[in-house]
Amino acid sequence: MAQYKCFSPSTLRGGMHPDYIQSVYSDLVPDDTENTRSYVLVLEPVHIVSVHVALVSNNVAAAGTISDNTSYYSRERYEPLTVSLFTTSEWSSAHETKGGFRTVTEDQSGDLDSRCYISTCALTTSTQTSWTSPPEMFGMFCDGGLYVECMSPIGDDQGGRIVVNYVPRVAFPPAYADPLDQLKRYWACSQDKPFLEGFYGGTVLNYNPAVSGADMTAPAEAVPDPTVPTQADLTADESFGSSGYDSTGSFPI
Repeated sequence: MAQYKCFSPSTLRGGMHPDYIQSVYSDLVPDDTENTRSYVLVLEPVHIVSVHVALVSNNVAAAGTISDNTSYYSRERYEPLTVSLFTTSEWSSAHETKGGFRTVTEDQSGDLDSRCYISTCALTTSTQTSWTSPPEMFGMFCDGGLYVECMSPIGDDQGGRIVVNYVPRVAFPPAYADPLDQLKRYWACSQDKPFLEGFYGGTVLNYNPAVSGADMTAPAEAVPDPTVPTQADLTADESFGSSGYDSTGSFPI
């Protein structure tokens, strides 16, 4: 049983040792044809500590260097450079110009290559030139690595830089108690009945966008989300690994 009353000498969140914090960066320039491009940041499973993104230039030369921009009041002041972090279960060099802004049809044809987006920000010289991740992103688990996608209506005329501070997965879990044990502990603090007994888990709507005229009405029997542990799963916790989730798989983030 975990000892919940022990304290770590570390002053960082989660008891994380500073020596484990690593940093990776990428200079971002969208493809001039697709107006989007994706880059690999980390290929190993990691936990995010912080993310910083900045608009570097509204006039980037073909070689990637910054060029003079004399059209100060042109549309370039208002067109956004959109930067998104994502994780995915697969990656190849052919995916560099996938992603971007896609319709449902294009998504179904594989243009998003199973991307799971984590954050998105839009940078312009007229409003916001930089972005820092919010506190709630700290510790987010990125299984399969971390990638970044940039988009711009003016293609490779815009450029930015992203810096991500992260901790490898193997250096992060010891700082926290098992999430399932944590849930049961807090439940027992305010409830005398067994874990999740009488707890309303909400309703999942049965909606099929492929069916013409389909409506988002609640089905007679709600369809459970297979990626979320059910009440029965949480009660029968012997089927779970050390993470508290099904040991046969993991959440994408």
